[in-house]
Amino acid sequence: MNDLNNVLVNIHLYLQNSKTEQQAYENIKFIKQFGFKILVTSPKILPERFYDVIDIFYHDKENQLFVEEYEDVGVMYHHLMTDDFTLKFGVEALQKHGLAVLRAMIKGCKVALLNNIKYIIRIESDALFGTKSIENLKNIINEFQINNYDCDLIRTVYPNYVNFSLHLMLYKCQTFLDIFGQIENETDFRKELRNLGLGNKNPWLEEFLYLMFERAKNEKNLNINYHEILDSQLLYPDTAWNTNQLCFTSVNGLLTDVCHVYKNGNFEKKIQLAAKNLSNEQAPTVYFHVNYKNGQFVTFLMSVPFIGCWSLQTLDNVDEIDTIYIKHGDNDFHKKYIINFKENDNQTSILDINTNKSTLSHIELSS
Repeated sequence: MNDLNNVLVNIHLYLQNSKTEQQAYENIKFIKQFGFKILVTSPKILPERFYDVIDIFYHDKENQLFVEEYEDVGVMYHHLMTDDFTLKFGVEALQKHGLAVLRAMIKGCKVALLNNIKYIIRIESDALFGTKSIENLKNIINEFQINNYDCDLIRTVYPNYVNFSLHLMLYKCQTFLDIFGQIENETDFRKELRNLGLGNKNPWLEEFLYLMFERAKNEKNLNINYHEILDSQLLYPDTAWNTNQLCFTSVNGLLTDVCHVYKNGNFEKKIQLAAKNLSNEQAPTVYFHVNYKNGQFVTFLMSVPFIGCWSLQTLDNVDEIDTIYIKHGDNDFHKKYIINFKENDNQTSILDINTNKSTLSHIELSS
């Protein structure tokens, strides 16, 4: 079956510099050679050479961002899983461009239908695909069409946690518009937040889409196919994801934090230092400066030289630690934590000195 004439690959581009421009161009050119039609939406006019490798360009001059205040914002977790532990690296931030991305997805569906195209494959702009991944994608498209799915989505499943992935989505254009087409601005988005029971919380777009899909599945009996896996890499093994994930979740392309440590749901008398490289650039060295209550200190240097690279360091005897400061390269310290071990209930608090908020990151040791 596998009718690619009825499928449009939708990529939303926000070109930041010459490197992201070249990367986007090469990736679109690579995907195009496998017979896919390409729709690019962007708030910026593209360089001339892009029009030779795309079929449709939609100039999204609107580019709406979230500007209003919210009582609570979403938390994004980056995961590292081994046989010995599961690390949840938490980042709390307002995903300001989430509205622009959603609006681009809605407009992409409208453009597709105007061109008599029924299906959209939504791909993250900074994903770098390989041949094996394209072959797997074609098989998924074939199953999608044979089974007449409304949506084909990735749901990453971890112990005690389920996350919805935006890495790659396949859906019927009309189905997507039926669920999201009424959202034209931030006011409409907030109305849907209330309808979902989220009140004045603005979650990350991944969570919002997942909740909306689930509500529609229950109310409209949608035929949704979920790939429930630990990582998108299992479906698309030679694809690099999030190669430019820098804007609001990191400093210098790095995620760094101090993590609680649990085993069987109970606190361990230790903490974990963690660093992850989200950039496709050479990352600076990370410094964890650990001050002890007796006046001594130790500085741990961590190297995370390439994208996706992690570095971890476990600290025991947390009752002896006073504070931990983190910095990247020659920059000033950008995180400062005060450590307080409570002997009575065997718990450790890790509080940001500037905000008095607890770290969102933790590691669960295997039994």
